[in-house]
Amino acid sequence: MAAEIELHFEPHFFDPFDCNWRNFKMNRQTVWVKSDTRNHQGHFIPQSEYTLVEADQNGWALICADNARCYYVDPEQLRFEAG
Repeated sequence: MAAEIELHFEPHFFDPFDCNWRNFKMNRQTVWVKSDTRNHQGHFIPQSEYTLVEADQNGWALICADNARCYYVDPEQLRFEAG
């Protein structure tokens, strides 16, 4: 008699506070924000280099400067080259 195995898959959820930053930075794209970019709460985002983590189903892009500073922004406010 074979045992039945039930598999459960949780939907992907990114927790910026629960990751290994060195592995996280690999395979991610570097982006910059345009001037006067605001996050999903309406606060201005500092001009800096960020790592693009993902774009969610609601139309926001998750970007992180490091493992403690992440923001949801409008993807149209991202630049994919420095300048």
